[in-house]
Amino acid sequence: MSDAIFNNRKLNINKLIPFGFTKNNDQHIYLGNIANDQFQMVVTITKDGKINTQVLDLASDEE
Repeated sequence: MSDAIFNNRKLNINKLIPFGFTKNNDQHIYLGNIANDQFQMVVTITKDGKINTQVLDLASDEE
């Protein structure tokens, strides 16, 4: 789904850190709690612009 959303967009790495991403090796990672801290959203962007998203249930540690 993220490919369809970001297909015609160009990654601006300079905006990731101010937005709240952290750099970890060759990728940028954003962590944010949602739904009254019941879930954690993880967004990972690789150096070539590939985006991966995960939503984790914090109570059960399941995706």
